[in-house]
Amino acid sequence: MAGEHPMNIANCASSKRNRVIRAAWIVLFSLVSLICIAIRIRLLDLPLERDEGEYAYAGQLMLHGIAPYKLAYNMKFPGTYGAYALIMLLFGQTIRGIHLGFLVVNLANVALVLFLGRKLFGWNAGVGAAASYALLSINPAMLGLSAHATHFVILPALAATLLLLRFANSHSARHLFVSGLLFGLALLMKQPGLFFAIFGGVYLIYLGIRQPLRPLQLIRNVLVYVTGVVLPFAATCACLQVAGTFDKFWFWTVTYARDYGSAVPLAVGSYSFAHNWLRVVDSLWLLWIGALTGLIALIGARSFRRALWFVCSFGCFSILALSAGFYFRPHYFVLVLPFISLLIGAAIAAGEPVRQLWLKLAPAMLLLVALSAFLFTNAAMFFAMPPSQVCRTLYGANPFPEALRIAEFIKSRTTPADKIAVLGSEPEIYFYSDRLSATGYIYMYAAMEPHARALAMQQEIISEIEAARPRCLVVTGVDMSWQWPVEGSVLQEWADRYVRENYRAVGLVNIISRDTTDYYLPLTAGSAPVGQNYILICERRDLYSIGAERAEFGRGFDSRSGSEKNAQPLSGEGKLALKVAKPR
Repeated sequence: MAGEHPMNIANCASSKRNRVIRAAWIVLFSLVSLICIAIRIRLLDLPLERDEGEYAYAGQLMLHGIAPYKLAYNMKFPGTYGAYALIMLLFGQTIRGIHLGFLVVNLANVALVLFLGRKLFGWNAGVGAAASYALLSINPAMLGLSAHATHFVILPALAATLLLLRFANSHSARHLFVSGLLFGLALLMKQPGLFFAIFGGVYLIYLGIRQPLRPLQLIRNVLVYVTGVVLPFAATCACLQVAGTFDKFWFWTVTYARDYGSAVPLAVGSYSFAHNWLRVVDSLWLLWIGALTGLIALIGARSFRRALWFVCSFGCFSILALSAGFYFRPHYFVLVLPFISLLIGAAIAAGEPVRQLWLKLAPAMLLLVALSAFLFTNAAMFFAMPPSQVCRTLYGANPFPEALRIAEFIKSRTTPADKIAVLGSEPEIYFYSDRLSATGYIYMYAAMEPHARALAMQQEIISEIEAARPRCLVVTGVDMSWQWPVEGSVLQEWADRYVRENYRAVGLVNIISRDTTDYYLPLTAGSAPVGQNYILICERRDLYSIGAERAEFGRGFDSRSGSEKNAQPLSGEGKLALKVAKPR
């Protein structure tokens, strides 16, 4: 209008631009979220991989009233076992139920990143950070389709961090205690969660110095916080002591885990980091560039001074959590995704003061480009392949799809009172079959690694299996199920004798290629070829074995050759061939 003040016109135009920008971010966030949800729903039946099988079996035992570390030994704290038990209680003891629960956990993490980003940098930045996290966390290169413990560490850690920010304004002891409690739960999910708890303590001391607080007030705050952090772990120790498994828990999660965490030299860890980081960044490199831009903006912009220390210290401890033990496996990078997402939020916030609409929309457009490129690169996996083929693409010759039929076969030949044993590292078989393990060594890795306790662990496996006399015994001939050389070990020498004398083959599975698996379930009289990657199902000789009256153990075969012509027939007496894995 002719008489309207120019300032009002400018404010009106600015307000209109802001509404357009906000609408664009909401639409983009909704698009990313719906696509990620659709992908996860389509792949709800993705077969469980090895770690998921461990968590599912341990959670299943808890639902049966069996305490952690009684029938399943591992170096991880039991929080993720409890989380899986809760998920299966709510959604069922199935692959679909587990992945549906994981979808809920992932959405909760996305929401928490949104709230954190909004509190630190504003609404648009929070929405952009959340959309980035949703995209980064589904990355197949990071094994983001599987429900690893790292996702369960992130959930309470993000909630605790948000409460810590609220405490900075409210000074409420309740907020501080609950924040500590949640950080304690993050630690309980897996040991690297400790670094997030340390971050909370460091930030609390920083707040006390900056405000500043009286020494007694600061000490009180620290005590309230530390009490919250320690309480979940202390309660867990007390429960395991009552259940009679505390000694096993302490050995595996503290004594052995300490040795395991210091076994990788720095040079090997550096190579592992570089190799896996390049894989993780590959198809989403635009987002990682956005994170670098956000870091530069945080350091350089005065308006971000208050957020700089918080975000960077959070990032440093996230990186320490990733670096624990120098293993740098792909799914460990999940621990830094909230930090990367917040940096992307900072980059978005840094561009908001510009006046040009196209510059304001540039971050959203770049995120849309990153989404398009990511979906194009992974289109076959996300939208076309059946879940079993996706599993094979991600995990190679590991027998994760085959474990379903193997467990079904075992379940048909056993009762719930029967125990089974797996000579290999396939805990998912225990879960699928809903049968108890004859040995607590649901992985063979610890007993095969080159350390001082390996021989004692092998002898413990032998004594536990001999005492339990499992009805079915599964022998896995897959490299990744052993990981370390087996030939010449005490365990192999015992298995060659014990299994041949006490068991007969009743089933065989050969993984021929990515697309082909041969099943001999049951194994009928006659010969069957034992291939490069195989799983042999055996049953005690003193039991009636349908269709296996003439099946015996086959001779060893050359594991260096994968061709079918070199496969040996499963007939006649001979030496049981445990897989000889390639040294790492």
